Amino acid sequence: MAGFWWDWRFVMDDLSEDFDVIVPDFRGSGDSSKFPLSDLSQYAASQIARDQAAFLDFLGIDKTYIFAHDNGATVCHKFLRLFLKRVIKAGILDPITPGYGSTEGNYSDEDWFCFFHEFDSALELVSLNRDSRRIYYKPFFDQWSYRKPLLSDEELEVLVDNYMKPGNVEGGFYY
Repeated sequence: MAGFWWDWRFVMDDLSEDFDVIVPDFRGSGDSSKFPLSDLSQYAASQIARDQAAFLDFLGIDKTYIFAHDNGATVCHKFLRLFLKRVIKAGILDPITPGYGSTEGNYSDEDWFCFFHEFDSALELVSLNRDSRRIYYKPFFDQWSYRKPLLSDEELEVLVDNYMKPGNVEGGFYY
């Protein structure tokens, strides 16, 4: 699941007391550009890292702090390899570890989506309608949260609104 800037809403205000906070959407998520899904290299961590470097160039930022989570942690690792001199410090939360999501090994109930994504019909099922998107995305926020449900009904609808935008479900699946 590729998130979007809104996922950081609870930390942006606190961070902005000491930093200029920029939370760009990765390609294929939020209001970012959508690229043809026939070329999965467009969604590779190295491509997203280059996107972020180009975004910093556009903003005139030579050096930055980076804080990344989940799929963003993978991109952060790649950014550090490609553009280390541009990073003051990096913080990584909940990185995806080698082998996660593979069909080898033992999995818990929390890993259900790794198998679900292997089915050809998974993307079509999630994209079917608003209700299917709500059913699919809600567990991601509840299963790892400190309180359940994590999202209020209104917050869940903001999330679903995001995934109703053309290409946002697909972009998340192809990461």
